[in-house]
Amino acid sequence: MGRRRHRSGSSQAALVFLCCVGGTWAQDVAGLSNPEAVNVESPASSERLRVSSSSGRQLRESSKDVTSELRPSELDEVESKEVALEEGTEGDAQTRLEDEREAQIEEAEGGEEGEQEGEEEEKAEFTPLDLTCGICLLSFITFNMTLYYLVNWPDPEMKIYVWTVISTTISIFISIFIFTCTDLIMLKYFSEESSPNGWLATLGFLELSFWFTVMQVSVAYVSGALEEHPFTVDQASRDRKSINQQVEDQKIDRKIAFKSVATLLAHITGFAAINAGGSLQHMYPFNSTAATRFLVPPLMFFGQLVVGRLVRMLRLKVKNAVVSRHKATYSALTRASTRADAEGFDERELVKWCLEQWDEETYESELEIAGLAISFLLVQACRFSITGVMPNNLGIEEEHFTHPFHDTLWLFSIGIGFAALCVFHVFWHASMPARIEPGTIMSTLKRVVLTGQSAFAMAFAWALFTSSKWEIARMLPQFQPNGVVSRVLLAMEISIIVFIVILMLDKLADMDSTGEVADRAIITIIGALSTLVGFSFEQSFDGAVEALADMSFKDHRITAELSLATIVVTIVYPAWRMYILRTLTVLKEDYKKRLDVTEGEKDAIENNL
Repeated sequence: MGRRRHRSGSSQAALVFLCCVGGTWAQDVAGLSNPEAVNVESPASSERLRVSSSSGRQLRESSKDVTSELRPSELDEVESKEVALEEGTEGDAQTRLEDEREAQIEEAEGGEEGEQEGEEEEKAEFTPLDLTCGICLLSFITFNMTLYYLVNWPDPEMKIYVWTVISTTISIFISIFIFTCTDLIMLKYFSEESSPNGWLATLGFLELSFWFTVMQVSVAYVSGALEEHPFTVDQASRDRKSINQQVEDQKIDRKIAFKSVATLLAHITGFAAINAGGSLQHMYPFNSTAATRFLVPPLMFFGQLVVGRLVRMLRLKVKNAVVSRHKATYSALTRASTRADAEGFDERELVKWCLEQWDEETYESELEIAGLAISFLLVQACRFSITGVMPNNLGIEEEHFTHPFHDTLWLFSIGIGFAALCVFHVFWHASMPARIEPGTIMSTLKRVVLTGQSAFAMAFAWALFTSSKWEIARMLPQFQPNGVVSRVLLAMEISIIVFIVILMLDKLADMDSTGEVADRAIITIIGALSTLVGFSFEQSFDGAVEALADMSFKDHRITAELSLATIVVTIVYPAWRMYILRTLTVLKEDYKKRLDVTEGEKDAIENNL
């Protein structure tokens, strides 16, 4: 029993040693039978295999003494188990080596992908926003430096043209902001999305009447025509500056004051007229066919003609009343009567000057209102006839805004026809007498001719604006035509084209072959192009305000637009009046003093430049 127990214990010990030996043999066999695996493994695993092989050899040598004591049957059993262990451990080692090789390959591929991603990140240093900012900065500095060249142009006429374009642009920019604010308030409190077009047209004409009345009263007040003593002279300063110079300075200040008010309110009233007329074009029966939409511009023309004649008659009555009031008792300038009489000044003449300026400035504002509205509505009808798409009241196509080139060509050709009609009206006006008594039939005919001249000049400008916008939408389909980027591109394109055209027209006007009438026609076209630049930039800024209000203050969009418009107008209006408009007025006065121009040229310089 003891011997059998001893043998059994020896067998168990032998089995333990053989298991260890089998594991090391399997590792050796796996390494030898798969040299590729050895070649691709890491140094750490090679070291482990080397250590395992030397340990296996030591175990095999020590196991010889144990196996020598076993019987043949037990030895066969041990050898069979040893073979099984060798096969199993060989498979395990092979599996482990394959797993390690796959992990190394994956790690290498991951490293390569990481390097590629890193290289791509290094290459993609700039974003589309960076590109946009870069373009804006370069455009800004280029445009501003170009303006510096133009406002300091050696030709005095060209200098006046450039300052006129700048002044008109700022004026339209401010006026459309003010009009948009009042229109938003009116629509918010007096209409809904489901309101019929007839009610919207009624609101539009009420808004038009409000701004027209404000313009009439404001210009009369600011002009000084209703004041008892519109001019004053500081007696203490008579040694330093003559009364003549003081009066001239005050005239310029007066002119700047009522010019700023009249121009601004005329543009606001003009946009109100555009809105009211656009509402008519969208309501029955005017929206029935393309032909019926052309009925709105003549309707607006006759409406303004009647209202203008009535208001002019009222102004004449006020002028006569003021003159009659001052006839009985007139003194010289306040606190300087002796000095004024000595230099030939009469306060009666100064009051008369204020009355004349009030009448002329208001008359020109009425013509500008009619020209803006009639020309815009006329081009709206032309656009619908060409494309079959009717824009909204401000000329924006909210959908179907991409048009083929032949549509652009048609509209541009129509614009050239409007320019030809403008020149015809300029020659017609030149054939009339220089002085026409107010309130007569001839005076009414003169208003008709001047309204047509202004309307056709502006229609040419609107056609050029719209055709340029269509071409940008066709050539750059990646940009939304009503987006801020497209609007800025359009404004820059129109500005470049307009300044080039103005340079060419200025050279043409300087030629001896062109007479006074041709020069007046050229000046009229330049005035229309100035309005075109102003409207294009206004749409850009208006789109920027809308985008800012919609994306940053979406829950309070109307309040945000009103606040932004108020801030912008508060900052821009005083600067425009004190610097830009003053510079333009002084340039015009100096130009008229330097040149011996005729009465018609003086009117052209004053009214159109």
